[in-house]
Amino acid sequence: MRALEAKFHDLCLQLDILPADLVQKVKIAWEKEDKRILQEAKVASKKVHQMDMLVKKFSSALKPWTPVQKRRLVKRSQPPKEKPVKVKPAKVLTAEELQQLRLFGDIAHENAEDFLYRPMN
Repeated sequence: MRALEAKFHDLCLQLDILPADLVQKVKIAWEKEDKRILQEAKVASKKVHQMDMLVKKFSSALKPWTPVQKRRLVKRSQPPKEKPVKVKPAKVLTAEELQQLRLFGDIAHENAEDFLYRPMN
């Protein structure tokens, strides 16, 4: 242990003797290299994670398909039957109404029905 402390003390003295600008340049270069190594490690860890996810997805895709348990269907009541449409019986026209129809035959069809079926005074 004493040998390591002595070696460390000698190296610190040598650094103190070196010019400050040279020490600063070496320190900056070392920090850049350290940052580059950390960045490469991050990228590599992301790639490893992506590969793990791909392997997991592909392995699940290759597994045989098993049907999913579904809920039981609830029985529902029958829908109501359609009610028949009531058709009004055709109205038998009186003589007056036939005369009005002949006189005012150029009235539009929808207006003609209103005109024929309204009560007369």
